[in-house]
Amino acid sequence: REAIKFEKALANLGAVAGATSEEVSMLGKNALSVAGATKFTAEEIVGLQTELSKLGFTAEDVVESTGAIAFAAQALGSPLESTAALVGKLKNQFGLLIEETTMISDVLVTSINESALSFDGFGTAMQYVGPIAKNLGLSLEQTAGAMAVLADNGFTASRVGTGLRGIFTELGKTSADVEKSLKDLAEQNISLSEAVDLVGKRNAAQLITLLQNIDAIDEANDKYYQQGRALISAAKQADTFSGQM
Repeated sequence: REAIKFEKALANLGAVAGATSEEVSMLGKNALSVAGATKFTAEEIVGLQTELSKLGFTAEDVVESTGAIAFAAQALGSPLESTAALVGKLKNQFGLLIEETTMISDVLVTSINESALSFDGFGTAMQYVGPIAKNLGLSLEQTAGAMAVLADNGFTASRVGTGLRGIFTELGKTSADVEKSLKDLAEQNISLSEAVDLVGKRNAAQLITLLQNIDAIDEANDKYYQQGRALISAAKQADTFSGQM
């Protein structure tokens, strides 16, 4: 029964991706390999691959990305296909290379596990702020750090996303370097009324909070990005009797 389900899932993947028989065979071998290294079944891994194909990943790109995304999903306890969709969208939003999928997964796992952001909250906030952050030169790590700081200070995911979007939009009107603008404002220790003048009433509280935690957008700050975090977290979960079973 499992073999039949796996074969059916592969056929569906081939149809979605427009893949050749050789590419479907390659994807199937990759699914079996990743399934053997994680808690997920081969059929579930094919679901991940299908989601990536819908986002425009080539068969080779899917093979390159599948392992890192599966480890991230295992580390977070998040749905496999939803994790694939979020990682794929982050790659596209920030114009990252396929070789950076592991980095994206590490940012996702670190920022969620080290802050009040939930998996769903991360996705909600990023859909508001991701595109504009990229256009203003902020990296995925910096954006995730800013989101995490606001979440840790009690802002809901939608307020995090809309607040950062408003802040970046307003500061971007007068400066091409938003990161430098934020650091300059942090040094000036601006008041709430000054924050209102800069970004409006709806976003002033988020700006003040961000300036008080300005190191969150410093790429040297590894609180919200630790290389290898997804793999390490997934390995710890697997290193139990339940995980081994």
